[in-house]
Amino acid sequence: TADAIKFAFTNAQRRKFLTHRLRYHQPLTLQAVPNQLIRLIMQKRLVLFDIDETLITSDGAGRRAISKVLKDRYDIDPAAIKLSMSGKTDPQILTEIMTAAGLDGKEIESSIPSLIEEYLVHLETEIKETKHYIVHDGIPEVLQALAAMENAYLGLLTGNVERGARMKLERFQLNHHFPLGAY
Repeated sequence: TADAIKFAFTNAQRRKFLTHRLRYHQPLTLQAVPNQLIRLIMQKRLVLFDIDETLITSDGAGRRAISKVLKDRYDIDPAAIKLSMSGKTDPQILTEIMTAAGLDGKEIESSIPSLIEEYLVHLETEIKETKHYIVHDGIPEVLQALAAMENAYLGLLTGNVERGARMKLERFQLNHHFPLGAY
């Protein structure tokens, strides 16, 4: 709530509120916020979307791209290492697979940036060649409806690196809906 209050307050309102709070040692709760400011806070909505299996299905394009990178560079077959990729960032996935394959931690850490660059090259190819690459039913309509709402801000919350996320969405021209994101 502190970040939401910081966003909704002007600088003068924030100083006045925090001075009052500090003077009377009130905990930062919604009860301590004036009603008019609560209404301002509650009016704004940040609506975040994941990409894979939420907005689109890429038929494993990311998994295949990671597999190619690791096979080319280290002769690692990620399929032989049982690892769930769901809910993880691309660098985390690479790190976990390489760790399970017995690579040195320093080698892993130093190689991640170049592996990501190679992954993006393979991902672009995989996206182009994937036959079952779909946007889920209703997604365009939901995004259009949210875009029409003045109080909704759309963003991405995904484990994909930003360039990979943008590549995955570009095929369906969805990028313009997401001016911000956490990658």
